[in-house]
Amino acid sequence: VFLTLANTTASTHSMQGPARDAVLKGLLLALLGLFRNIVETGSGQLNSDIGKVFQAKCLVREQFANADLGVSHIAELLGCSPDYLSHLFHTETKERLTHYIQRIRIDGAILALESSPLTISEIAYASGFSDPAYFARVFKQHKGTTPQVYRAKLEASRQAQEEQPKTVYHDRLDFTHGVPLGKETPAGSP
Repeated sequence: VFLTLANTTASTHSMQGPARDAVLKGLLLALLGLFRNIVETGSGQLNSDIGKVFQAKCLVREQFANADLGVSHIAELLGCSPDYLSHLFHTETKERLTHYIQRIRIDGAILALESSPLTISEIAYASGFSDPAYFARVFKQHKGTTPQVYRAKLEASRQAQEEQPKTVYHDRLDFTHGVPLGKETPAGSP
């Protein structure tokens, strides 16, 4: 079943037509669902361990705004000890679970900094941090700058791009030099 879905997905990718995107999305969802089912319900200790790591990652991505989200909370939801989950997660991903939680929260905060007018404190709370000062320290550890400086650089970059001259196309003709390309008049013509 896995190979059939994978082959069908690959052949659909090169297809043309209006239904291509919907078919491709459906096949990819089926493929990912099958993969998730294999990981979560596989027999043996290895598969159940990988399933716990997968579930932990899903929980973090779904609940990163929850200020109570931590290793203990995730371990309780998955039915294992916090130490075991931390060790398992680090063994499988080469990243500490606490660091992963912080990284996902910072990624969410960056998205908010880039796309919303929320204050830094509001973004900190919305990203699952209970203290804006701690959020600023963690942000600086991950990105090398404070959230305020990061947002200021974004605004400066947007402003610089906005000040750049724009090329206007009408009927897909390039008017960059005042005369549409391909429409130049010969030297002696009126």
